[in-house]
Amino acid sequence: MWKEIIDFAQFKRREFAKNNTGIINSIQAIVIGAIFLLVGIYVYSTVQDAMPTPTSTELQNATTTTTSNVASGFTLMSVVFIVIAAAAILAVLVTGLSRRGQ
Repeated sequence: MWKEIIDFAQFKRREFAKNNTGIINSIQAIVIGAIFLLVGIYVYSTVQDAMPTPTSTELQNATTTTTSNVASGFTLMSVVFIVIAAAAILAVLVTGLSRRGQ
């Protein structure tokens, strides 16, 4: 079983080195994800501003908690884009080094 997995990984590495589709897909994922993130921030901000201020303490706490959680989620999404970019850079380096050795 492990031999098949290793063979498949080596095949995918060679295929990736030939046409660089993984790098292009990574760049597309970063751009599309960033656009969705910006649209999501804008929509959430607009909805948050349009909502009336709650008079109940429980509702104020729930609104504050929700806003804090959404802000944390958007922060984590930006970290995901950094990880994707780092993976794309590593893929470029590995591809370049593997071509150099051939």
